Amino acid sequence: MKAPRHSLRLFGLVLLPLGLAAQTAPVPSTAATTTAAAKAPSAEVVPGRPVEGAVPAAGSNTLTRVSPEVRASLRDAIPQFDVPKPATPPPAPDADPGPNNEIIRLPSVEVQADRPPVFKNEQLYSRRDQQTLALRKYAGLNVTPFGFINRLNAPIAMQMYEEDQRLLKMQDVADTAAAFARTGDKTTSEYLKKESNATFLRTPDFGRVKKE
Repeated sequence: MKAPRHSLRLFGLVLLPLGLAAQTAPVPSTAATTTAAAKAPSAEVVPGRPVEGAVPAAGSNTLTRVSPEVRASLRDAIPQFDVPKPATPPPAPDADPGPNNEIIRLPSVEVQADRPPVFKNEQLYSRRDQQTLALRKYAGLNVTPFGFINRLNAPIAMQMYEEDQRLLKMQDVADTAAAFARTGDKTTSEYLKKESNATFLRTPDFGRVKKE
């Protein structure tokens, strides 16, 4: 059974606008897209020169364009830095503080006390103890391993000890006299030398017994 001719014509008229629309529809091409991208304004990134409206992306050295609203929000989120004010110097203390500064001041008191005595070996030790110390100091007199035999040299040890003490005292007085001489006090220097010679120098007795 054949379809009526008017039905075929009607179907052809329906398909004809669809075919024309498909032929006249614009087809996007790569060249057009490239041309549009080339014409679009782009920020030129030059190394070492900051780009307006761009911030570096996280983890890279490239710059990404940011809108003014985002920049404002980032700027507001950063805490403001307050410049510290210079410290004011402390007030200078008063040269003569008065009684209104609540400091209790006691009167100055000078305490004078006697110096502790300096004891000599003659005052600290007995005669026997001094002989024992002398034998320890001059170990060459301990000729035997027996102490009771070495004690026979105790008088010699005491004479050697007393001689050393006499020389030390003479040297002390001589140093004091030299100090007075350097200061220009010749009188005191000569007096100390004279008294030192009269006190410490040994005079020949020619076997006479000294008076106690």
